[in-house]
This record gives sequence, C-alpha cells and structure tokens, in this order.
Amino acid sequence: MKKVLLLSVLILFGCSKDSDSNDEQSAYQTLIEKLDGKMFSFTSGENFERAFWIDKTKQHPITSIDLKMTNNSISEVSCYENYYSDYYWKIFTDNNRQLKEFNVLVNDNEIYSSETVLTNNFAQEFCGAGEMIITMQIKLGTNGNVLILSDSFEYKYENSENVDCNQDEFIDNFNSVLYLVEDFPLTPSELCLLSN
Repeated sequence: MKKVLLLSVLILFGCSKDSDSNDEQSAYQTLIEKLDGKMFSFTSGENFERAFWIDKTKQHPITSIDLKMTNNSISEVSCYENYYSDYYWKIFTDNNRQLKEFNVLVNDNEIYSSETVLTNNFAQEFCGAGEMIITMQIKLGTNGNVLILSDSFEYKYENSENVDCNQDEFIDNFNSVLYLVEDFPLTPSELCLLSN
C-alpha cells in the first residue's frame, strides 16, 4: 500500500512539473510562435473579406487572404504570402516594384515588427528612382483574441531637391484591430489552395 501511495505522489509531482515547464516554454516563445496557424480578420465572426494568417515558416509571417462570397459559399480567394512584400509588389507590378530589403526589427514574446523596402518607380519621371519603406508591428490585445496591427508607409525619392517629391504627405500610418477567427470551416492553408 505504501508503494502505491509513494508511486501516486511521484506521478502527481511529475505531472505538475511538466505543466510548469510548458508554462515556462510558452513564456519563451516569440509572439509569432504563439500565433502560428491562427487567422485574424477586421470583423469578429465568420463573414470576412480579408483575414491575416500568421505562418512562422514564411520570411514575412503574415499572409493576407482575400475572400469573395457568393450565395454563402466561397467564390474567389486570393492569398498573398509574405504580405508586405508580395501584396504590394503584385498590385503595383506596372511600377516595377521589387523587394529590395527585408529586416526583422523586433521578434520577442510581445511584439513582432519588420521593415520591408521595395523599389518604387511610381513617380520616377518627376522624382527619380524611389523606395517604398513599409514598417509594420503586431501585438496582442489584453484578452489574447485581438491583434493590433500598425503599419507605416514611407516613400523616398532620389530627387529630394524637388519640393513635390520631399513632403510629409509621403508618409501614411495605419492602425487596425483584428479579431481571432475561430471555428472557420477551412484552415488558412486550405483557403490558400483555393487561391485563383
């Protein structure tokens, strides 16, 4: 009987030690590791037009998923992996934008921040060759089901002597609140397989 009691105490102690080590392990995870595989959208609920999927395997861990629904079913999907480079590069391909540089600025357990630099020839005729610098940051809200996304777009041009090419209007800042998408019938990977 004493052996059974001693064995039970050892098992309980061992289980509680595993639980403590799991808590310690999650404290050391980066925010991207904690959010890996989760999807967030601008609206809470199943009906959304754009969601952001966190995928730690990508160079830029945010994939944008744009959806079009027809008669309550998905009719069109567009996925932009490495969102801040692929999305802004693909929608402006006529301006010959190319990824020039990518830097992770912060990657800890509370904040992820990066900087993406793209070539920007949109105003080349007037301003010379330029760059589009996108700085983004994500962090969790207090309840863990809300993600705060902040991004800043700065445009720099060679011809900084031209007053029109060197103004404060060339910096745009945005802040968005995104909600965790739960119980969606498809995973982000499955949605991206439907991508057009």
